[in-house]
Amino acid sequence: MSKVRFLKSALDDMDEIIAYIAGDSKEAAVSIHDELMEKAKKLERFPKMGQLVSEEKMRLQGYRFIVCSAYLIFYREINETIFVYRVLHGRRDYSALFDLGENG
Repeated sequence: MSKVRFLKSALDDMDEIIAYIAGDSKEAAVSIHDELMEKAKKLERFPKMGQLVSEEKMRLQGYRFIVCSAYLIFYREINETIFVYRVLHGRRDYSALFDLGENG
């Protein structure tokens, strides 16, 4: 079974999402946090459940995403570890937010 590891960029994204939602409703913020964490946790058992991204360079590097409410969780599986890179609103231009150097 794989292990999920959130990178700093993903944790920062989640903090920003939760803080924004909490401005309207603390209960909704807790709910979306729990939903995001639960969905990411499923990747431990089903690492290929996400779709490959459409952007070619990212797809070739193995980036996948799963949908959670209005958000997309971007990840890659490397040596049985699931690295969560970003958690972004589905309307954002995600490819512009990734550093796509040689190793992604």
